[in-house]
Amino acid sequence: MYFIKSTRNNVPRLYSWVLLLAVGMFSNTSYAASDDPFIFELKSDLETIGDIKPSFIVYQDKPLPKVSINYILKRYIKLFENANSPNVKIDALNRINNLREKYKLDSKKLTIDKVTQSQVVLDSYDRIVDSGVFYQRMDELLYQTAKATKFIGNSEESIKRLKLLVGLYPKSDLVDESMFRIAETYFDLGMFDKAEAQYKKVLAFTKDSTFHHRANFKLGWAVFRQDRFADSAVHASKVLDKYPELRNAIGYDTLGLKDQDIVDDTFRLFSTMFSQDRSGESIEVLQQSIGHKDYAYLLYDSLFRFHLRSERFRDAGLVARGFTDNYQMNFDAYRMAQNEIQTYRRGNFDILEWEAKENFVKNFGVHSPYWKTLEPSQLEIVRPLLVEALDELAHLYYVRMQTAYAKDSEVKSEPAEISAKASSYYVFGKQAADYYEELVLTRGQDRYSGENLYLAAEAAYKIGDYRRAISLYERAAYENVSHPKAVQAGYASVLTYDDIKVSNSGNTQDLGPSDKLLRREAIERFAAHFPMANQTAGLLNDLANEYYRELDYINAVEVSSRVVQSRSAPAAILYSSWLVNAHSHFELENYSLAEKAYQKLVTYNKKSDVEVLSERLAASVYKQAEKESAIGKSAELYLRVVDLVPDSSIAPTALFDASTQFLQIQNWPQSIATLNVFQERFPDSELYEDASDKLVYAYLENEEPIPAAEKLVEISNSTADLAKASNSLYRAAEIYLENDFAYEAVGLLDGFVKRYPDQFELNIEAYFQSIRYFDRRKEDSNANKWRAALVEYEQDRISQRNGRSAYVAANAALRLLNKDILQFEAISLSLPLKKSLDQKTRNLKALVAKLESLADYEVSEVISAATYKIGTIYRTLAQDIMSSERPDKLTELQLEQYDILLEEQAYSFEEQALEIYQINLDKVPDGEYDRWIAATYEVLAEMNPTEFERKSKAILHADEYF
Repeated sequence: MYFIKSTRNNVPRLYSWVLLLAVGMFSNTSYAASDDPFIFELKSDLETIGDIKPSFIVYQDKPLPKVSINYILKRYIKLFENANSPNVKIDALNRINNLREKYKLDSKKLTIDKVTQSQVVLDSYDRIVDSGVFYQRMDELLYQTAKATKFIGNSEESIKRLKLLVGLYPKSDLVDESMFRIAETYFDLGMFDKAEAQYKKVLAFTKDSTFHHRANFKLGWAVFRQDRFADSAVHASKVLDKYPELRNAIGYDTLGLKDQDIVDDTFRLFSTMFSQDRSGESIEVLQQSIGHKDYAYLLYDSLFRFHLRSERFRDAGLVARGFTDNYQMNFDAYRMAQNEIQTYRRGNFDILEWEAKENFVKNFGVHSPYWKTLEPSQLEIVRPLLVEALDELAHLYYVRMQTAYAKDSEVKSEPAEISAKASSYYVFGKQAADYYEELVLTRGQDRYSGENLYLAAEAAYKIGDYRRAISLYERAAYENVSHPKAVQAGYASVLTYDDIKVSNSGNTQDLGPSDKLLRREAIERFAAHFPMANQTAGLLNDLANEYYRELDYINAVEVSSRVVQSRSAPAAILYSSWLVNAHSHFELENYSLAEKAYQKLVTYNKKSDVEVLSERLAASVYKQAEKESAIGKSAELYLRVVDLVPDSSIAPTALFDASTQFLQIQNWPQSIATLNVFQERFPDSELYEDASDKLVYAYLENEEPIPAAEKLVEISNSTADLAKASNSLYRAAEIYLENDFAYEAVGLLDGFVKRYPDQFELNIEAYFQSIRYFDRRKEDSNANKWRAALVEYEQDRISQRNGRSAYVAANAALRLLNKDILQFEAISLSLPLKKSLDQKTRNLKALVAKLESLADYEVSEVISAATYKIGTIYRTLAQDIMSSERPDKLTELQLEQYDILLEEQAYSFEEQALEIYQINLDKVPDGEYDRWIAATYEVLAEMNPTEFERKSKAILHADEYF
């Protein structure tokens, strides 16, 4: 087979040969679909061209042969190695390279060494030229030889061949690429000015724009290498302008691999230009010059990565910071902020890393304007990054706070007093609290939010910001009650109010009204959310006690009642709440409920309180009795006091009051029994005497006079009140007298007059009753003793004399004179008459004087009696004279004369008697009349019947009248 002389319009015969070769290769492979060869033959017996007729290939639809690309490449490589024709070698080489590029094959076994390739190409070119038979594609052969020449290191020769191609074959499809290759080779040789000129030619003269993009790209580099940075940047930006998808993009992965390479190199160019810039200011200048900022992120990102590859970590971080500062509202600014953080972390710049995290939170956190612009989908991207940063920052500052707290002994002892020395401590704590709180706000409610809020509260508490701590504790407790710290947080929210009480000077002060109310609400909230928590009962107990101290007994009862119903509360807490409950019910006058509470308290058997609680228990029952309107029930309740707490101080009063109630309803037996028990059990009670008085009354009402008298005697003997003692003793005697126990009565009266001589009136009566007693018993001797004592007693106290005493004493004195009268009457007038008469006369005078002394009592009846008796004494003397003994030796005449003498003498006495009787009669006109006056009339009627009988009858009428 021979090559036809090369013309650009002739079809090269090589292609038909290659086709047959390829078909032959397929026919022998084990991967072929059929063993029958594909053969196309021409008849050999044709003599002239005109004998040639059109031939047709009959195409049969059969399955394509299953041949791998690796197998085909191996056959082409074998053809390349074994072919003698330079044209075949070159075409086989082209086919190998095209297939490798198309199918992205990297296997070394399927690759021909580039040096070998270059040598083969050059050798083939020389052989073709030397043969004089021109290759119908010499432009391509020149292009290949230029490449090969450059590959073996002869760039100048490569440029010449490419220039030759451009000059000889200006219409070749390879002209544009050749011009570009010339520029590229100049660039590789460092001839940047020539490269610049050549790139510009490509842009100006090439027909196809295929190389314009890369020419612009390399033009920028060429100008850059000549230190014309501004021009370089303009050319490079034009490269980027070819990719609309780069505008406001953050990457270019969607571009093809070649385009990605170009864009990579373009940004590398920019980065190289800006490599001395540590913040991205040059980027801003560039963007101002090109009139837009569409590539801002990519430019900063490229410069950032440029520094990062060079391990210029600080510079990389500054570039990232520059973008976030200049484009803070750009959504992708968060990426640069993250780049800054990661860069400092990679470079072990811990301080800068923490600072970068703080800036990240500040610029992109929930409090930033940036955050407010984000869409929900964007929030889901930024949120996790913020959460991570906030979590780390919060922990960092919390640890710093703890470290500062441990180092500063002053702060440690006084955490609420933040001194100048502890300024860092305060700042750390505040920052920790801020970050933890923002962390929760950023993350939203989840299983970590409660614990984060708790740590925020702890930090606020440590630095003395108690009000904020309370708020955070409450959020930690109640926004999410399921986390492990919820109970502890709620409890701390209450306890922190105690810290508010302490002023900076360390003095404890009461909470203000508003804080006190907030604390109470905090306790109630804790109890509502954590009713089974160990701390609940204690807090409610504290609240109950607080209400009690403030006299708010209603709330004290309500809260303490909730505590005592708890089954898990410690005994001490229950005891305290029972105390509040009992005392509050008592103050509210809920005495039955107070009683139950006190009974419960007593069961705790707390020795120091048993006595007091017993007293309160007794008082609660006592108060029930006081309030009970039904007297009988009231009495029974009083008795319950004694039954429940017999040793209480109020038991005597309760028992006494019970008896009073029984007296009021006239239950005499019950009152007597109660009073007797009272006196038996409480003999030293101050109410003992009152009980005795009530017993006397009850005995008398119950018709038991003797016990009443006995009790009166007891009262008389025990009371210090002389008046009461005397009255009681006298009344006892009266009762005895009234009930025919006169003997006992007289004994008491005898004691009475001896013990109470100053009780004048009662003594008079005592004497009087004793006299009556003995008179009734006809014991005149004893009666007269009492009379004599009476007269003497009354006479000694004449200043106290009254009508009664005068009457009694006068009658006693009168009665005592009966003996004298009898003695007077017993004196007989015997001989010698003168002597006996003188004796009797003297006796008369003495007796009359005694009787006349009775007038001092000024008792009319006694005066009448004394007058009557005086008259009777004179009459008696007159009669005794007349009946006196006569001398034996008198004659009858002498006797008669003697009798006349006696009558004369007797008459004078009788006349005196009449005169004295007349004294009684003279009282009648004044309205006085008594039995002695009546007796006087009787005597007078007897003495002078004619004159006094009629008057006596008239006086009898008067007697009836009076």
